[in-house]
Amino acid sequence: MQENQGRFIILFVIVFGVCGLFLFRLFDMQLVKGEAYRVMSEKRGMKSIEMKAPRGEIFDRYGRPLVTNRMGFTVQIHKTELPDGEFHQVLFRLLELFEKNQDQYIDTLPISFA
Repeated sequence: MQENQGRFIILFVIVFGVCGLFLFRLFDMQLVKGEAYRVMSEKRGMKSIEMKAPRGEIFDRYGRPLVTNRMGFTVQIHKTELPDGEFHQVLFRLLELFEKNQDQYIDTLPISFA
């Protein structure tokens, strides 16, 4: 019985010593050297690279374009700035230019060809 109690005390001292060693290392790593480990961790886990990308273009991970830039123009005609009765004539001439140059336009114009 005395022999078992001696073994138990030795085992208890070993386990207590290992736990104490772990607690000491934990204290050392987090409180004493914590800032140094945080800096090392950020350097390894994150890398910032600044790249200037063309505005408006979006590529997938293989470099294929998903969204590209396209030149577009907007034509605005203010009816109040035209002399009376010329609004339809100006729109008609504008449509003739679009057809002549084979340009595309969105047909939301209030025109009747009557």
